[in-house]
Amino acid sequence: VQEGGCYRLPYPAAAWEEGLLLGNGTLGAVAFGAVRDERILFTHERLFAPVGENPQPIPMAGRLEKIRGLIAEGKCTEAAQIAFDLFRQKEGKEEKIWTRPFFPAGELHIFTEGCSVYDDYERSLDFAKGEASVEFSVPGEQREAPRTRCVRRYMTARGADVCAILLTADMPVSYEIALIQTPYVKNGMHVNRPLFAAAGGENFLQVRTEASKG
Repeated sequence: VQEGGCYRLPYPAAAWEEGLLLGNGTLGAVAFGAVRDERILFTHERLFAPVGENPQPIPMAGRLEKIRGLIAEGKCTEAAQIAFDLFRQKEGKEEKIWTRPFFPAGELHIFTEGCSVYDDYERSLDFAKGEASVEFSVPGEQREAPRTRCVRRYMTARGADVCAILLTADMPVSYEIALIQTPYVKNGMHVNRPLFAAAGGENFLQVRTEASKG
C-alpha cells in the first residue's frame, strides 16, 4: 500500500530487490524485514568488484550545455547520442563497457528470540524522512499472557556515514547481533570483502546495543 511518500507491506522481503532501501549517497543498506533472523546488507559508493575494464569518465564538460538543452526539449535520444559519440572518440570502441558492479561489504543479522509465531506484521519505508521500520506482535506463551509488540527502525544519516538501527519492544526481548562477511566469488574470481574499517582507524560500521523497554 502506497500513501504519498511512504509505502507499507504486510510481509517480509523474499529477495533484496523487495527489501527496504536506505542510503545517503555514500553508504547504502537493504533491510529484508524478516522477523526471527533480520538481514541487513551494507555497501559503499567506493566498493566495486574488481572485474572487467575500468575506463576513466568521458570528458563531457564542453558538451553539457548542449546535452541539458536537448533533455529539456525532450530529445533524450539525441542527448544520449552525444555521449555515445564521445565514448567512441575516446575509447575507439563501438561496444558498451559495463561498469564494475557493486557488491555487499557484509551482512548484519539480528536474531530475535521467541518469535517463531507472530502476527500483525508491517514494514514500511518513508521516502521523505529516509526511515524504514518493521513492526510485528508476538503472542504470549500462555493464552492469557500479554502480547509483545516489537519495532525496528532504520535510517542512514545524511550528515555522516552512519546507519542507525533502533530496537524497541513493550516487553523484555532477547537479541543476538552478528556481522557476517563472506568472500565475493564470481566467474572464478575470489575476493575477500574489506573489513568494516577505514584508514586511520575510523570505524566504517559501529554497532551499539542498549536495553530498551517501551
